[in-house]
Amino acid sequence: MSNTQQLRRRIKSISNTRQITKAMELVAASKMRKAQNQVLASRPYSNVIEYVLGTVGSGVDRTKHPLLRTGHRGPTQKIAFILIAPDKGLAGSLVTNIMRETLQFINQNNTHELNVITIERKARDFILKTGNTIIADFASLQSPPTLRDTNPIARLVIDGYTKKTFDQVYIGYTHFINTVSQKPIIKKILPIENTKPDQDESARNDSVEFRFEPSPDDILESLLPRYIEVEIYQAVAEAAASEHSARMVAMKNASDNAKDIIYDLQLTYNTTRQGAITQELAEVTAGANAV
Repeated sequence: MSNTQQLRRRIKSISNTRQITKAMELVAASKMRKAQNQVLASRPYSNVIEYVLGTVGSGVDRTKHPLLRTGHRGPTQKIAFILIAPDKGLAGSLVTNIMRETLQFINQNNTHELNVITIERKARDFILKTGNTIIADFASLQSPPTLRDTNPIARLVIDGYTKKTFDQVYIGYTHFINTVSQKPIIKKILPIENTKPDQDESARNDSVEFRFEPSPDDILESLLPRYIEVEIYQAVAEAAASEHSARMVAMKNASDNAKDIIYDLQLTYNTTRQGAITQELAEVTAGANAV
């Protein structure tokens, strides 16, 4: 592009775009810090409630508790699937990765009756394209989320499972690892299968005899629904931290790339302008010599 006027327009256009991506980067960074702090703060609670569940539930009769009982095991099962995805784009490959994982899950369970609960717009739009049934849609959750936001989702799947509307419940979300790394995950949350204490914790406490008041069965009646609530809340919090981190990184990369392009264009502009000035001087000199 040798025309200096075109180069100036191009530089101005990219500079304006860079201002937008830089502003989006700063907004995403602010949201990212809040979401990361929340998800890291809630993980110990999630781990503890899982350990307590394993300790209390390791010796109970699973058939006494609806959330521990295994559902129908026929060739066709009724599966509820909670899908958590971003509400907006511009988050790098995050949306693509969770959708690819979801599509694989759908294909693996195409012989079963799949009912989907979507969280945020990208999840709803994707499931509509696949033609699967959406039984509930939760949009525009608070960011960072609270238990008040996610408890209706937990209540929906708990009621559906205890009433045998669902035989299994899965949840798909993006697990937050660090600012530049997130991993799509699909895990089963009902029936609750992990009622054995962690081996490391168990070995640490193998000499301790636990006595429960009230009975383990009574404790589980209150603990099991709370465990599902925490599982869903933690998944939504992980997804929020992943989304804002991915968006911040994507916008930073866009801003850095724009800066590099502006530098190259400015260099081309200066070279072109210098050549034009040199040519004009040569023409003036040639004209003067001709006179």
